Amino acid sequence: MSKMLLMNAAWINAVDATLYGAVRNEYDDDEVTINLHKMRMNAIQEADHLAKIVWGRFPRMLELRLPDQEKRKHPVWEFVAVNIPVVCLIAVRFGHVVSLHDMRCCRWGDCLLKPQTASFLPAEGEYGELQGCYLYQHTTKNKWIRSGKVCGQSKFTQRDKEHEAMSKKSSTDPLASNFYRLFPYAECEDADHCDARPGGGLFTDLKMFVGVGFASVEAEALTKDVSEGGILKWTQSSIEVARKAGVGGQGAPLERKQLELAAYLFELVYDLMIGDDAVSTNPGFESVIRFYGRSDHDAD
Repeated sequence: MSKMLLMNAAWINAVDATLYGAVRNEYDDDEVTINLHKMRMNAIQEADHLAKIVWGRFPRMLELRLPDQEKRKHPVWEFVAVNIPVVCLIAVRFGHVVSLHDMRCCRWGDCLLKPQTASFLPAEGEYGELQGCYLYQHTTKNKWIRSGKVCGQSKFTQRDKEHEAMSKKSSTDPLASNFYRLFPYAECEDADHCDARPGGGLFTDLKMFVGVGFASVEAEALTKDVSEGGILKWTQSSIEVARKAGVGGQGAPLERKQLELAAYLFELVYDLMIGDDAVSTNPGFESVIRFYGRSDHDAD
């Protein structure tokens, strides 16, 4: 899959023209044509190994976060399965992933994303106006702790403000999600009890970055199958899932629903790459499978 896509000029052009996330393109420097083939081969090896690890984590994640076994059979997971290699290649192409050597030496739950934020676009300014998958990094501990999804009328910047507002509510609130319990705002009444929240901290310790971003008005390639010059694999089953999904707002056209599924896909694969440091308790695709984990506020 990775070799087929990385050697496909139409796919590369679609990714470069549609998706945001790369600070620089590590694998297509036209000025280094002698090394271009070698660089592409390295990317293929990295993406294939990354997909193998992510695919291995996927069933375990569903088992831990989705107690309803019938929902584990939802056809949306077929959409995820066929596209895990695609998203892994995008992440490698963006320069987000640790080296092949580090992947081969990693433990089961290790984070597969580079800890250095220099490889990621901050979700602010023009990039804050995008949709798709965002990431939160714990800046004082230098580690990624969450992926999230934005699509429809919202944007990254708006979602960040919404998270900040929710974090200002007491983390002892029974409706608070695991995310806000772990990372309350500094002014919360129990914010000084960081020692009681292993792996947590304050919301002000976090910074949002772009995982895989897109502008909805320029995202047509995300709704087309690879065989039609698109970015993702859209089987007939996946299209039917999108058509029937209650996402995108009342009366939303199929293309809008497909963008919602694409954003959920990016969120889920990046969550799996974060590994055991991920704080979300949701399995992903909450609005599609109608399951929201411990709290509805965990969604997205």
